[in-house]
Amino acid sequence: MRDAFISYKRSTSGILAYLIKNVLEKEHGLNVFLDVRNLTSGPWLTQLRQEINQSRSVVCILSNTTLSSSVVKEEIRSAQGAGKTLIPVFHEQCKPSQISTKFNDQLTSFLLDNQGVQLLDKRLLFIEEGISQLASLIKSADTFQAKSSNEKIERIEVAIDDSFKSLDDFRVLIAGISLVGVNSVNVIAQSEAKKSITVEMPEEAAQRLLTLTQNQSTTLGEFNLVDARKLEVSEVENTIIMNYSRQDRAAVEYVRDVLQREGINVWVDTMLPSGTANWISEISNQIKRSSGMIAFLSPNSNNSQGFLNELAYAQAFYKRIFPVWIRGDNYTDSVPLSLFTSQAFDLREIRGGYNAPDLTHLVEAIKRHIENQ
Repeated sequence: MRDAFISYKRSTSGILAYLIKNVLEKEHGLNVFLDVRNLTSGPWLTQLRQEINQSRSVVCILSNTTLSSSVVKEEIRSAQGAGKTLIPVFHEQCKPSQISTKFNDQLTSFLLDNQGVQLLDKRLLFIEEGISQLASLIKSADTFQAKSSNEKIERIEVAIDDSFKSLDDFRVLIAGISLVGVNSVNVIAQSEAKKSITVEMPEEAAQRLLTLTQNQSTTLGEFNLVDARKLEVSEVENTIIMNYSRQDRAAVEYVRDVLQREGINVWVDTMLPSGTANWISEISNQIKRSSGMIAFLSPNSNNSQGFLNELAYAQAFYKRIFPVWIRGDNYTDSVPLSLFTSQAFDLREIRGGYNAPDLTHLVEAIKRHIENQ
């Protein structure tokens, strides 16, 4: 695994990126990836994600205009989703306060929350001191490793269909279903006919994956993503499932009432009859029959195993997910890994009331989805 991936905007940081790479490698013995190609065609996003996944940290070189680059933003999102250490490096004339003012969004806030390096002299008289600081941060990068010395690893054979355009997309989905980091899912082999893929993953995550098919194998399981996620059209209802933490019930009930007034069928677990014996099975059946799911995001739900399990189950069945952010100052504290790159509807309370524009957009998005079913 490499030590660092350098993310930069060519027009403003090309020369500096080359300099940083050379000093880190020649004077500090680090293995650094720097993309020197013009990624204008081909599966460039998949290539970038693969390189990021193979790096312990991601160094983002920032000028005042760097975050206007869609490529740089996607690299930051990928690093965030993969649990990599992010290290911002600021040009001499670039200050964190300027960037946070100019690019006022969750992704920028997440990046700037990380410890970084300010380069003090663009004429390179003292720039090596800043690069030395950067090298120290890279060497101390703490990123989640899939296999620890005492962690049991399970091997799973997964049947797939043609909907997977790359092994990277496949790993992201499996990680989301089994509630682990993407780096915990390692592809071991793919059948010649490309109808199945064998992966290794932590034993606990593998058991969560197998539970979805009620397969109790402990050594080699087969999780069929072809049969498990496809239902007859007649079995799917125009109902939207609400997935949430009990601590956020007030906001959920408010949204439920708005959707019902708009003629949208919603289902909440409180609709289960009192004394339902197997409520887990009933919720699972409702998810399978539903048209989609609203995932209410908050620090409460992100720490709720029940919420995460229901979300993973819906994703396993190709259900449309509508992320709705209802609580928390920091988005990264509220959103699970499998939804990191999804744009959420912000319905947090603002000045005593809910965010009306985003609520209207949510209603419109759900109606369009149901009409296109």
